[in-house]
Amino acid sequence: MEKKEEINNILKNGEEIIRERRIAGGEIYLTNERIITNRISLMKKISLSSQTSFSSIPLANIVFSRTARGIPFFSLPRLIVSYKERGRNVDVFFEFVNKEELKEFYQALVSA
Repeated sequence: MEKKEEINNILKNGEEIIRERRIAGGEIYLTNERIITNRISLMKKISLSSQTSFSSIPLANIVFSRTARGIPFFSLPRLIVSYKERGRNVDVFFEFVNKEELKEFYQALVSA
């Protein structure tokens, strides 16, 4: 199944993609209801599996988000998201290809 078909299959009625970007290890999508990620693991690359694993964070569960510079020369610019899951705060980060793409995605997230 093509990637666009896969993402369209997991979208709910009335949910639409606002931003779509490549991140280190996969893709990230911002919809009007949630952040959806598709991370590609090393094992998935080795097995050449056609299975795609998506995970999502509902926008309503996000406590805060911010951007951070990575360690110079070693890591990429990051979006850090803290959200509630089962009564506790969970922090995740997503590394973007460059700071312009991170800035565009973050601005869309803040205004969503």
